[in-house]
Amino acid sequence: MKKQILILLCLALAVLAYAQEEKIEQVDLNGILNSPFDIEGAETANGDVWVMHSFIGNGLESALMRYDGEEWSSETFPCNTCLRDIKVDQDGTLWAAADTEGIYKHVNGSWEQVVENTAIKIAFTSDGNIKFVNTDGVFNLIDGAVTESNNTGSPTFFALPGFEIDNNDDLWILKSMDLFQVSPNSGWTPRTESFNPVLIEMAPDGKLWTAENTGVLSYFENGTYNYNQITGVFPMGVKATAITIDQENNFWVGVQGDNPGVTKYNSEATKKYKSEALVGSASPVHKVFITSKGEAWVFQNYNNTVGHIYMTEVTEPVDADEDGFNADVDCDDNDPAINPDATEIPNNDIDENCDGEITVIDNDQDGFNSDVDCDDNDPSINPDATEIPNNDIDENCDGEITVIDNDQDGFNSDVDCDDNDPAINPDATEIPNNDIDENCDGEVTVIDNDQDGFNSDVDCDDNDPAINPDATEIPNNDIDENCDGELTVVDNDDDGFNSDVDCDDNDPSINPDAAEIPNNDIDENCDGEITVIDNDEDGFNSDVDCDDNNAAINPDATEIPNNNIDEDCDGSDLTSSLEEFENLKISISPNPSKGNTRISFTQPLNNTVIKIIGFDGKVIQRIESKSALQYFDINTSNFSKGVYIVNVVSENNFKNERLVVE
Repeated sequence: MKKQILILLCLALAVLAYAQEEKIEQVDLNGILNSPFDIEGAETANGDVWVMHSFIGNGLESALMRYDGEEWSSETFPCNTCLRDIKVDQDGTLWAAADTEGIYKHVNGSWEQVVENTAIKIAFTSDGNIKFVNTDGVFNLIDGAVTESNNTGSPTFFALPGFEIDNNDDLWILKSMDLFQVSPNSGWTPRTESFNPVLIEMAPDGKLWTAENTGVLSYFENGTYNYNQITGVFPMGVKATAITIDQENNFWVGVQGDNPGVTKYNSEATKKYKSEALVGSASPVHKVFITSKGEAWVFQNYNNTVGHIYMTEVTEPVDADEDGFNADVDCDDNDPAINPDATEIPNNDIDENCDGEITVIDNDQDGFNSDVDCDDNDPSINPDATEIPNNDIDENCDGEITVIDNDQDGFNSDVDCDDNDPAINPDATEIPNNDIDENCDGEVTVIDNDQDGFNSDVDCDDNDPAINPDATEIPNNDIDENCDGELTVVDNDDDGFNSDVDCDDNDPSINPDAAEIPNNDIDENCDGEITVIDNDEDGFNSDVDCDDNNAAINPDATEIPNNNIDEDCDGSDLTSSLEEFENLKISISPNPSKGNTRISFTQPLNNTVIKIIGFDGKVIQRIESKSALQYFDINTSNFSKGVYIVNVVSENNFKNERLVVE
């Protein structure tokens, strides 16, 4: 069949079809602009374009101007030095941040002060509230009340070249070349992934783009950084001077270098505009503002001439798709396959031959024509559809209705919760405590309150899942866990302490009340510790060490004769018939010693035995000489640091001298 379409309006428009041509004009705003810098723009609901700028007059001053679609005019503001930012809310109303003068709203042609708090930059959240920033941090304006945001990590700042808000109502603030993400939960978070960003811009798709000072354009999406996403378009190594992203996701980037100007970029095309053509000066541009009509206003710092890029209609013949048919007869002049000479293709909702009709033989647009579609008014019914059982509808047009009752109990599978068991259906009687829903009401009858798998008739405490006939009995706790009617108490050694506190329940001398016996490797009092006494830490406990406060005295020490001390704890002091030299002197050099050391005597000695004895009584070195000996050398480099005794025995005499090793 044929479906008629409305063609009168299309034909009228085609006859009057216009081509669009891009125009560039330079607009002289002397007397309105005054060598501007720090330029911001906003468009109100009625299409007026407002621009604020700073300039040097009697100090730092600021001013407003407005474009009504025909011409620019100067606009007044309550102060001529305070204006820092302008923004438009979701209703298209103009707001202004006025530094120490607070925040103003433009209502019915005049400015009204909303709050007095200092505001340098402002932004609107998704629910229409205001976030603003000053030297103390970020603040919220909600229903006329000002509250401080989370300013953890807030830096000090003055100039803010970037201030944007994302779809999650997080602020992105650029201070110098430091980028911060500001959120109510985490405060000010430095985002150092972007290398020295000079400009930021929020795109319509929610991506925050950063122009880095190396010429790289990167973006953050949902907080994730994506490096260098536009390559081969903008000059590398040269920082951008402006960045604006319009509603069509076109990038308007101010570029420097040999040909300063503006580059317009999207994924399909790139176009470059030279500064000289836009504003009459070959210096870089610093602000591009795009209106809702797609017009571009281009500003250059300290230049009163602005560039205006816009489209105008021309009445020359237009054949946009170059198919040989102009727009006045071509019903889709953007598609060369559509024109009065084209062959009509049925069932695709396209009028290829521009005769005002399209051929349709699929009413429900499900891809199946009515000769095979058994209900061509329902797109869910066609030969490819999945059959739904038990609904009296033939979805797949095979001439049959599917009914499923596998267990033949008279209830179909759409109401039978187990269609393989005839005992289960909506008419069945429910049997309790078997975890089966016999009557398909979505519930099973349970009389097991604690859900431990044992019903209350065998569970002796049906409110405690740890108590049931399968539970493991825990001794000594006065609880019958396994419901056998008995409590388990264990005290194997009958010392009055149960096994849960007695660390050796087979020995009655071991329990928490027992007295600890030191040095026997047994924990008698069950405190988790074994008592070992070795006060002098010489490796011998006090029960075998006869002087446990002197590390040189223990069963392994070397006995030193004639000193009235039992060094080796054998119960006696070693004595000898030796007498101490009266006139012999021992010289040790150097002393303290660190290596080679000479030990010499004031007279030669015969039949001499020399021992180097450590502080622990052990002999470190032994030297014997039968002939006359007046000196000998030793090396102490392998000795441990400490004090040693040099014991010299010759004939029936002895002499001791102290040696210090460092």
